[in-house]
Parts: sequence; structure tokens; C-alpha cells
Amino acid sequence: MQSEFDRLLKDILLEMPVLICIAQPESGIVFCNKIAENLKNGLADGETFVKNLESAGDNHFTSLDGKWFQISTWDIDWVDGKKAIMYVGIDYSKMRDSEKILTETMYTDSLTGIYNRQLALDLLQSNINEMKTGGPVFTCCYLDINDLKYVNDNFGHAEGDEYILSVVSVIKGAIRQTDIFARMAGDEFLIIFPKCVSRIVENIMETVVNKLEVITATNENEIRYSISYGIYEANEQECPNVDQLLNTIDNKMYAMKKDYRKNNPQNR
Repeated sequence: MQSEFDRLLKDILLEMPVLICIAQPESGIVFCNKIAENLKNGLADGETFVKNLESAGDNHFTSLDGKWFQISTWDIDWVDGKKAIMYVGIDYSKMRDSEKILTETMYTDSLTGIYNRQLALDLLQSNINEMKTGGPVFTCCYLDINDLKYVNDNFGHAEGDEYILSVVSVIKGAIRQTDIFARMAGDEFLIIFPKCVSRIVENIMETVVNKLEVITATNENEIRYSISYGIYEANEQECPNVDQLLNTIDNKMYAMKKDYRKNNPQNR
């Protein structure tokens, strides 16, 4: 009767839609269901397979054959009456992929594909926190695309979107991969330059301005491609909170925009 029950138990475990592996200290693996067996066969030996499961600990993740499994463990008495550990793994790969897509959707600007305001504020706060605990200097640039409303009103919103995308493309080509580029509002953007002083950022933004002037000179759509911006370097001696920092660089940006509007009254 007991052997029949043991056989039935093994048959049920064998077909379970989760990873099930049972191992004993002295004997190693004594049972793998179909999912566990397939994954074990992709490794050099059963001992390596068990070590991967052990390394995850209880209710943590391990990577097996390119998939992520959340592992739970139980101390059990196996069918032979000896103590054993049962590892149960839930394939979390598809869920992790879905979470990644959801995260990217939540924190990415739909038009430009760069970061959105919420993530920019979170990352700015992280840089400030790091700075206050002895972290490296960082610099921020707040910029505004000049005359976007004028372009939308006179050339249409599709052309306005192309204007935005052109400016974003130029900036992405000028900044480093480690820099954080985000759209804060319709025509306003923030760039965080980790481990970078303001002098270098000034040079980067001058490069952006020059490239936009080239586009203006060679483009047939009669749009003047330009930006106004403000730059602020945060360091241990002067590191304000998020609101203070944004207010400071916004004021600097607006001062440049006032000069632009004074010199280009026709586009306001």
C-alpha cells in the first residue's frame, strides 16, 4: 500500500508545472520532475544543479538555463524514510520580462523614448543622496526647446514633434551613455551628468547648440532649431535638495531664454 502511494506521489510530482528537485545530504539528488530533469541535463552534473538551487536560498532567485526561478525549500521525510530537502522553483522569467516592459513603460517618455519626469526626479534625488554621503560631483542641465509653440501653431503638431525628436537626437549624440536624459514637460528637459564638472557640460551644450545651428542652416522647413539652458554643478560644499536645484537651473535657463526672445521677437 505504501509503495503504491509512493509511486502515485512521484507521478504527481513528475508532472507538476514547477521545478521540483529532492536531494539528501548523503545521497545527493533522489528525485527530479520533468522540468528539473531538463534543466539539470543542461549542467555538467547533478551536484552543480543542487548548488545552484542552494545558492538561491529560500524564496530567492537563481538563473538556470537562461531562465529565472524563484526557489522555495522544505525539509521533508522522503519516501525512503530519510531526511531530504525539497526544492520548488517557479519560472519567473516571463513575469520578470513583463515587469521590465511595465517599468520601461512607466518611466519612459512615449514620444522620445528617453526617461520621463518621474524617473528623472528619482535619479536626481539618488545623486543628491550620494553626494551628501561623500559621493562624486555631478552637474545638471535644464533646457527648453525654443519656439515649440510657434512651430506647432504655424507648421502643425507633427512638425513640432519632429522638432523635438531632432533636438533629442542631437543631444543624445553629444552626451555620454552614463548621462541621464529625461523629458520633464512638453518642451523642457533635464540632463544629469554624473561625475562631471560644469566646465565639461558647458562644452557639451555648446556642441549641441552648434549642431542645431547647422540643422537650421541646411533644413528647408524654415524652423530655427535652438535651445535655452541652465547649468548647475553640485558638490559637497553646495548641494541643495531637488526642488532648490531645479529652481536654480530653471532660473538660469529662463535668463538665457529671455535673451533669446529679445533677439528673436518674431518667434516668441
